[in-house]
Amino acid sequence: MKISAVSGNTILYGAVRQNKEEKKAVRKERCREFITKNKTYLEAGAASIVIGGIFWAYHGCKGKYTGAVNGLNGIKGLRVLNSEIKRFAEDIPYRKDLIKGIGGKESDYVILRSVIGPGEYKSIVKEFSDTPVSYSPGAELVTDIKDGFDMSGKISQKYRANLHIHTNHSDGRMSVAELLDQSAKYADTIAANLKKNPEAKAKNAPFTIAITDHDTLEGCKEAVKIIQENPEKYKNLRVVMGCELTVENQLLEREMKKPISIHLLLHGINPFDEKLNAYLNTKKANRMQLVKDIISQSSDLLAKEYPETAAKLSYDEAKLLCAPIEKGLLHVDGHTRDYVYYRTMFTELFEKNSEIQKMFAAKGLNPAGIDYLSPGKKYLNELSFHNNGREWEPYKDIIERYTAELLGIKKEEIAAKMVLPSGMEKIFREISSLAADARPRLKPLQPAYIDMEEFINFFKNQQYGYMSIAHPGLINIGQALKHTEESIPSMFNMFKKFKEHGGEKAFCAELYYHYFGEVGKSKKWLNKIEDYARAAGLTPSGGLDSHGKSIFYSDI
Repeated sequence: MKISAVSGNTILYGAVRQNKEEKKAVRKERCREFITKNKTYLEAGAASIVIGGIFWAYHGCKGKYTGAVNGLNGIKGLRVLNSEIKRFAEDIPYRKDLIKGIGGKESDYVILRSVIGPGEYKSIVKEFSDTPVSYSPGAELVTDIKDGFDMSGKISQKYRANLHIHTNHSDGRMSVAELLDQSAKYADTIAANLKKNPEAKAKNAPFTIAITDHDTLEGCKEAVKIIQENPEKYKNLRVVMGCELTVENQLLEREMKKPISIHLLLHGINPFDEKLNAYLNTKKANRMQLVKDIISQSSDLLAKEYPETAAKLSYDEAKLLCAPIEKGLLHVDGHTRDYVYYRTMFTELFEKNSEIQKMFAAKGLNPAGIDYLSPGKKYLNELSFHNNGREWEPYKDIIERYTAELLGIKKEEIAAKMVLPSGMEKIFREISSLAADARPRLKPLQPAYIDMEEFINFFKNQQYGYMSIAHPGLINIGQALKHTEESIPSMFNMFKKFKEHGGEKAFCAELYYHYFGEVGKSKKWLNKIEDYARAAGLTPSGGLDSHGKSIFYSDI
């Protein structure tokens, strides 16, 4: 059969059209595959454009020229942001969980760019693993205070990370806002220098900090909220969500008298995780109950001979004097015992002391307006303890000093009139024994304390985070062993067991830590510790253990 030209062209056209449709279908399928494979990156890019657009639209409203410049800078900034997010794409789900934790939308996770997840955290720690200077503001100075540095690391900007910082949510003195602002300014200074000197390349961010409050996640939660309110302000800073826990180690292959107290740093955790919060809150409640029990038992001991004094002891009052008691931090047995000493002596030596009351009246002063907190607020930070079995004496001393100052006379005159009642020292020793009985013991461990093995097993099931052994040079293994000569091999055994039980979650040892005093002089011992930690497969990290008002000191 002959085919006409028209019908032939029609068939040809139909074949070509069918071929185009097939190609179009193939392209659609490839697009779907690309989107599926790169969903994470595409989400990051979209979110970056939206959030970045908001930032720079705001700046553009300030003026045409400024708006134009900032607009161009915004485009560059978005490219950098996209590049960074793609580099650590595994951290995107982490930021999404954090943004959900503060009630935000998952799609806005990019505003938490400053908060780093597991991927970027490991990159930073590995980059600085062989450079102790990265964790130091300078060479150590020999001073009369707890710490001091010549600030050469700060000046040269080689100081790039502090992964051990406390805020006023635990026993630090800096607020979270103060910490973030101070750190961001230093990070901006480094970033500006890197911009001027392109040859001074930095693999990771200008400056990184970790918030590691004792036994609480509240400081981290506050930091996330502050950063999301003004992400541009913290663009050059990287913040690690963390916590410091005191755990009791019973894993050693040695005969032990008691558990070894070890501080564990947690890094890259989700502070909003329900299970982690529930675990910490349960331990906190148990510690608070322990405080109440010690106060109640101490009151019973005093009530036999000093009922009026015993009646003044209270948990609510103890919280006003001591932050660890108020916040349920660390080992509270010693803090509670000291509260009982101090409160008892203030009642007996000041409130019930008729001679002292007459001296105040003679000066026209009203002693009733002086509460038991006043001497402590002024002098507690200056206490000097001595191991003579009389732990109450420093508290007696500050009451004497404060009273002498108010009356304008010599302390010796006051001391002669402030004499403990007969029998009080015996009661104090009984209270000391009572508190000692509440300290951590071998299995079964009291519920107020955290067993290291138990916690490691719990933490291995956490979606995010790594563990680090904090300041290993301060771990007193010898005190816990029946045979103190086994201290050195036991240190390696401790690192080894930590790594074996924790696996990849047991990531670091805080080897770049500044030890002042006698520990700092033991270079040979500290070098052994570093060798043992590395041999056990732990990565070195560092921090200043900052408790004061500065990211450049430990306690200033």
